[in-house]
Amino acid sequence: GRYGAYGASQDVRVLRDERDRSVDGGRLLEYSFTALKGNAEVQRRAFVKAVSPPGSKDVVILVAGTTASRWKKENGEKTSRAVVDSLRVSSTKTNLKKDEASDYRTYKSK
Repeated sequence: GRYGAYGASQDVRVLRDERDRSVDGGRLLEYSFTALKGNAEVQRRAFVKAVSPPGSKDVVILVAGTTASRWKKENGEKTSRAVVDSLRVSSTKTNLKKDEASDYRTYKSK
Protein backbone atom coordinates (compact mmCIF):
# COMPACT_ATOMS: atom_id res chain seq x y z
CA GLY A 1 0.00 0.00 0.00
CA ARG A 2 0.90 3.66 -0.14
CA TYR A 3 1.35 5.07 3.30
CA GLY A 4 0.43 8.72 3.31
CA ALA A 5 -2.14 8.60 0.49
CA TYR A 6 -4.63 10.16 2.93
CA GLY A 7 -2.13 12.06 5.07
CA ALA A 8 1.13 11.52 6.88
CA SER A 9 1.52 8.51 9.15
CA GLN A 10 1.03 9.30 12.82
CA ASP A 11 2.25 7.88 16.10
CA VAL A 12 5.46 6.59 14.47
CA ARG A 13 7.61 4.61 16.90
CA VAL A 14 10.91 2.82 16.34
CA LEU A 15 10.64 -0.43 18.27
CA ARG A 16 13.95 -1.95 17.20
CA ASP A 17 17.10 -0.53 15.62
CA GLU A 18 20.00 -2.93 15.19
CA ARG A 19 22.81 -3.90 12.89
CA ASP A 20 21.70 -6.76 10.69
CA ARG A 21 23.77 -9.89 11.33
CA SER A 22 23.29 -11.29 7.83
CA VAL A 23 26.08 -11.52 5.27
CA ASP A 24 25.14 -8.15 3.72
CA GLY A 25 25.18 -6.36 7.04
CA GLY A 26 23.11 -3.23 6.96
CA ARG A 27 20.53 -2.08 9.42
CA LEU A 28 17.25 -3.58 10.57
CA LEU A 29 14.47 -1.39 11.97
CA GLU A 30 11.05 -2.29 13.33
CA TYR A 31 8.33 0.38 13.36
CA SER A 32 4.79 0.80 14.54
CA PHE A 33 2.64 3.61 13.19
CA THR A 34 -0.90 4.70 12.46
CA ALA A 35 -1.84 5.05 8.80
CA LEU A 36 -4.89 6.96 7.64
CA LYS A 37 -7.19 5.07 5.26
CA GLY A 38 -10.13 7.16 4.20
CA ASN A 39 -11.82 8.19 7.45
CA ALA A 40 -10.26 5.36 9.47
CA GLU A 41 -6.99 5.02 11.35
CA VAL A 42 -5.21 1.68 10.91
CA GLN A 43 -2.47 0.49 13.29
CA ARG A 44 0.43 -1.01 11.35
CA ARG A 45 3.79 -2.67 12.03
CA ALA A 46 6.72 -2.95 9.64
CA PHE A 47 10.31 -4.05 9.26
CA VAL A 48 12.73 -1.90 7.28
CA LYS A 49 16.07 -3.22 6.04
CA ALA A 50 18.67 -0.77 4.73
CA VAL A 51 21.82 -1.98 2.96
CA SER A 52 24.65 0.03 1.44
CA PRO A 53 26.10 -2.01 -1.43
CA PRO A 54 29.89 -2.42 -1.42
CA GLY A 55 31.58 0.38 -3.35
CA SER A 56 28.44 2.53 -3.45
CA LYS A 57 27.33 5.68 -1.67
CA ASP A 58 23.68 4.69 -2.18
CA VAL A 59 21.41 2.85 0.24
CA VAL A 60 18.84 0.26 -0.82
CA ILE A 61 15.78 0.04 1.42
CA LEU A 62 13.09 -2.65 1.59
CA VAL A 63 9.94 -2.23 3.72
CA ALA A 64 7.55 -5.06 4.60
CA GLY A 65 4.66 -4.81 7.00
CA THR A 66 1.00 -5.41 7.75
CA THR A 67 -1.76 -4.35 10.09
CA ALA A 68 -1.06 -4.67 13.80
CA SER A 69 -3.82 -7.28 14.14
CA ARG A 70 -2.19 -9.53 11.51
CA TRP A 71 1.32 -8.99 12.94
CA LYS A 72 0.97 -11.75 15.55
CA LYS A 73 -2.27 -13.56 14.70
CA GLU A 74 -1.57 -14.34 11.05
CA ASN A 75 2.24 -14.65 11.01
CA GLY A 76 2.63 -11.09 9.72
CA GLU A 77 5.77 -10.56 11.78
CA LYS A 78 7.39 -13.78 10.55
CA THR A 79 6.44 -13.15 6.92
CA SER A 80 7.56 -9.51 6.97
CA ARG A 81 10.88 -10.49 8.52
CA ALA A 82 11.44 -13.16 5.84
CA VAL A 83 10.75 -10.56 3.14
CA VAL A 84 13.30 -8.03 4.42
CA ASP A 85 15.82 -10.81 5.11
CA SER A 86 15.58 -11.75 1.42
CA LEU A 87 17.14 -8.43 0.32
CA ARG A 88 20.50 -9.07 -1.36
CA VAL A 89 22.57 -6.66 -3.42
CA SER A 90 25.20 -8.58 -5.34
CA SER A 91 26.50 -5.88 -7.67
CA THR A 92 26.35 -2.16 -8.26
CA LYS A 93 27.84 -2.25 -11.73
CA THR A 94 25.62 -2.19 -14.79
CA ASN A 95 25.82 -1.71 -18.54
CA LEU A 96 22.39 -0.14 -18.69
CA LYS A 97 22.19 3.38 -20.08
CA LYS A 98 20.22 6.03 -18.23
CA ASP A 99 16.85 6.62 -19.88
CA GLU A 100 14.88 9.57 -18.57
CA ALA A 101 11.66 8.18 -20.03
CA SER A 102 11.83 5.16 -17.70
CA ASP A 103 12.89 7.06 -14.57
CA TYR A 104 9.91 7.39 -12.23
CA ARG A 105 11.34 10.63 -10.80
CA THR A 106 11.14 12.44 -14.14
CA TYR A 107 8.28 10.55 -15.83
CA LYS A 108 5.68 12.73 -17.49
CA SER A 109 2.42 11.21 -18.72
CA LYS A 110 1.49 11.87 -22.33
